[in-house]
Order: sequence, then structure tokens, then C-alpha cells
Amino acid sequence: MPEKPFSWVPQEKLLSFEDMFEFIKVGIDEGIEKVRLTGGEPLLRKDLDKFIKMISDYSPSLDLALTTNAFLLEDAAQKLKDAGLKRVNISLDSLQESVAHHIAQKNVLGKVLKGIAKADEVGLKIKINCVPMKDVNDTELIDLLEYCKTKGYEIRFIEYMENSHANVKAGLTSEDIQNIIREKYNFRRGILSLVYILKML
Repeated sequence: MPEKPFSWVPQEKLLSFEDMFEFIKVGIDEGIEKVRLTGGEPLLRKDLDKFIKMISDYSPSLDLALTTNAFLLEDAAQKLKDAGLKRVNISLDSLQESVAHHIAQKNVLGKVLKGIAKADEVGLKIKINCVPMKDVNDTELIDLLEYCKTKGYEIRFIEYMENSHANVKAGLTSEDIQNIIREKYNFRRGILSLVYILKML
């Protein structure tokens, strides 16, 4: 990646915050109550906090969230919170440096954990997203669950999407994930989703 995000993209090719805000205003005016900014990685966009403030000022009661890999979150968290962001969904697939490096092809774990800690410190609500993968991070699901339980974060295990560019073998099914969690926790299958059950453990 270049030193400056989006430096390889001519400015005229990027939608302005004003253009995107006009679209979001239509949704809010029609009754939308939740908006989540996602990507790619939205924190690559310079001055994202200014865009968040535009949305928050227009509808302060809006449930405004951001999905991020948290690599750049430590430096941005306070500005995002001050601008009106309420929640962050953060990708965290491993608590082991070597595994995280294998998945991202870059040393990321230290910065990601610092980003999570900073988001927590400034008062953003945190949800962790994890993609369980066979022979990659499948032995860490209990550790990740315990990490989130200790911190008070909700965790969501997401099915792996096949990708010819990804350096992994295969994902785990919902049944696979539940069987791993049953090694430590007892729960009953019912009308509650697995996500909600994990939140309540």
C-alpha cells in the first residue's frame, strides 16, 4: 500500500463526502435508523471523522457504526467518537501474532489490539467479527470467546467466503463452531442465534 491512502486514485474519481451524505440523507429521511460505514477499510479515507460528523449532526439519534480491521483505529478512535460514531465492528481472527501475520500477510496484531483498546477507552461499543478457518485459527475459538467475554465485547463468528486470493484452506460451518464451543460451554440450540448465545455466555 502507498504511504498515503488513496494516493493512487485521482481525487476526481472519489465520491465526495457531500455526495455520499446526500445519499445517506435520503435514507434517513425515509426512516433508516442505522447506518454502518464499511469498505474495504473505511479508515483509509482521510478525514473520515468529518463525514461521520455530517451524518451525526443531521440525525444525532442515528445508530452510527463503522466496520474496520482496527489497524488504523488507535489514532482515529477519539476523533470518531467525538464526531458522533457509536459502535465499531472489528475484524479479529487470531490472538497469535504468527497466525494474524499468516492471514493478513503483514504484522498487524499489535496495532489491532491497541486499536481495540483505544476504542474501548473512548467509549465506543465494540463487536468483534471472527472468521473461523480450518487449520488456521480453529484452535483459537475458545480463546477469542474468552477474550471477548473478559472485555465485555460481543463476538460474532462469520462463515468464510471462498476467495481465490485468500491464503487459507476452508472455513468452518456453524455446526463445527458450536461443537468447538461445547468443549467448554453448554448451551441449547433454540430460537436464539449462535451470535446471541455467545453474547449471553
